[in-house]
Amino acid sequence: MFCIHKVIGSSPIISIICFILKLTNMKSVLEKDKKRRKLFKKYEIRKKIMKSILSSDNLKLSEKNFLNFLLKKYPKNSSLVRIRNRCIITGRPNAVFRKYRLSRIMLKKKILEGYISGFVKF
Repeated sequence: MFCIHKVIGSSPIISIICFILKLTNMKSVLEKDKKRRKLFKKYEIRKKIMKSILSSDNLKLSEKNFLNFLLKKYPKNSSLVRIRNRCIITGRPNAVFRKYRLSRIMLKKKILEGYISGFVKF
């Protein structure tokens, strides 16, 4: 994200403004992700049923085309591919461990604090 203090110079007020801008940006990203998850959950069963019907050999070509047309009518954000794994604490999208749903930074922090057992520090 573009930050003002890199262009103007560093001052505490400008860095606070940049921090607030990053937080508001993160909130909107998290809200979009929640919306995508809700849409996926809403349309998941319908899409699976239609895809299983499409894969059958008993349908005519016109019926398959019609089912494809109906499948394309669903929102793009209802697709599983659009959902991004994020850290449940920070919202960080990169380096998220699926089992714990934590980013590598938060996972290390929680392990060192003793909240997650089974890890040994070398």
